[in-house]
Amino acid sequence: WRERFLLSAIRNSHDAVFALDRQNTVRFWNRGAERLFGWNITEAVGRGLEHIFVEDESGTAELFSPEDARQEIPGQEIRLRTRNSGVVWADVSRTPLLDGSGRPNGYSFVVRDITEKRAALEKMAFTERMSAVGNMAAALAHEIGTPLGVISSSTEYLMLDLEKGDERREDLATILSETERIGGLVRNLLEFARPEAPVFELLQLGSVVERVERLVRHSASKQSTKLVIKSSGSDLVYGDANQLEQVLLNLTINALQAIGSGGMITIVLGGDDDAVTLSVEDDGPGFTPEAKESLFHPFFTTKANGTGLGLAVAKRIVEEHGGSLSTVERETGATFQVRLPVLEPKPD
Repeated sequence: WRERFLLSAIRNSHDAVFALDRQNTVRFWNRGAERLFGWNITEAVGRGLEHIFVEDESGTAELFSPEDARQEIPGQEIRLRTRNSGVVWADVSRTPLLDGSGRPNGYSFVVRDITEKRAALEKMAFTERMSAVGNMAAALAHEIGTPLGVISSSTEYLMLDLEKGDERREDLATILSETERIGGLVRNLLEFARPEAPVFELLQLGSVVERVERLVRHSASKQSTKLVIKSSGSDLVYGDANQLEQVLLNLTINALQAIGSGGMITIVLGGDDDAVTLSVEDDGPGFTPEAKESLFHPFFTTKANGTGLGLAVAKRIVEEHGGSLSTVERETGATFQVRLPVLEPKPD
């Protein structure tokens, strides 16, 4: 009865437990493995490991096909792909299985899903980094803001003394433009590191789309980019109109910059029973898989003069509204989609 008791405990363990023979064929598969990887016991047992893990990740080859068959690994953090191509971070332990003569004839594995744990640790580290950035940004705003103001006002004053055709006016205009750019960078740092809390109210997202369309209409026309607005379904959400306008404006300006000239940008407002969706689609060059992994990371940018804060700020704003900001797979171009929950107004 002890063996049956232990086998039942292993079969019903929340952690994934499975065993492979020396040919990497699955010989045991518990319910935890079913939940984590998406393959039931009947499908997994007898199947080669290469068919279980849809895509081999860095670090898995030596773990599952070791050169030293007797080596025990107490715990190794790796990234694995599940049946539906989802990604999980896992703590994996491997123990060699020995036959009656002490020779290894397979391996047993215990896999614990640590995705949420890693996310929590990364969020904590990110918060600490942003606190440091906030302190730095505040110091920069104070130390740089005043001299920038002096440079800007002095430059404008000097321009008044020069004739319109004077070549020196162009040099002064460049100085003025660069001081404004530096000032904008400092403001972006402050905005990202020390964000304002959203002021929620019941609003129609369509009105936000209309304001953004008016703001970017001239820029789109100037570069011959067609701007199309599509709307269907309810657009009622509970949120901060100014912050949501900032999100949409950022996504639309990014699309304009990605296209460069010509092309088309489509802003689609729609939704379902659970969420109001707002998508910005462009027919530009899109982005590489490597860039896609880092799009929402602070300070990551593919632009020569970008700060890498726009998408990070947009994502934070949307998440503070209880929603999500993500990319949508397309063969060409790029699509960013905002999903906001359909909420009832808060009681007074």
